Amino acid sequence: MVETEEMESELLRNPAGYKSGFWTSFVVDDKVVITESTEEMDVFSIKSIDKKEGSVKVHLGYTSSDEGSLGLDFEVELMTFEKPFMLMRHSTINKSSSRLEDLVVYHFMDFDVGGPKSYKDDIGEYDSNNHMMHLWDENPLHVTLSSSTEPDGWEISPPTKLNIEESNRDLKKNSILGPRDVAVALQWNLGRLEIDEKRTVEALVTAAKTKDEAIARISEAWDWVNQNLR
Repeated sequence: MVETEEMESELLRNPAGYKSGFWTSFVVDDKVVITESTEEMDVFSIKSIDKKEGSVKVHLGYTSSDEGSLGLDFEVELMTFEKPFMLMRHSTINKSSSRLEDLVVYHFMDFDVGGPKSYKDDIGEYDSNNHMMHLWDENPLHVTLSSSTEPDGWEISPPTKLNIEESNRDLKKNSILGPRDVAVALQWNLGRLEIDEKRTVEALVTAAKTKDEAIARISEAWDWVNQNLR
């Protein structure tokens, strides 16, 4: 579904020039810190890249330019295993001298369903019954995003308006938007992170011609992951 080189590019750059990838926010020493996947690379360092058939794992180090003692490690994995889905796994490891409070992990995606000629007719919908994010247009093409644990927040917004701030770190939890250019996000509230502690979230994405087919593929994908990767 996705070649290793393409997955590495997805991890390390943001072609659209705005929100994309995994973000985190947390509180340390009574100060809110937000790490952005699109920050300048002087705050990130690539510690290792592990490529295998059907997967790539990138180990990143993060050092805040404002807080010399604040350090984090991120492990980001993308896996397809020649299956009609992509598993995305994000781990946060506290390498600071203090514990982190109220850790929140976000996953931003701007799928541009149908490509540059038709992305303005995309529709996004979050199904709170099965905790899946759906995007589609008239192509037909239906993309579904799901996580292994129930998200604590979600949002569908125009790409330039999908924001988190120090004063408001929660997503809007709106249920539907479109047809227009939309991006989507999921949020997981992970709580306290002690020194050297690690927390992980997982998300699956797949595409199909219909919503029912995409939901069925997501279900089959989680069954495969649970049987082969646990």
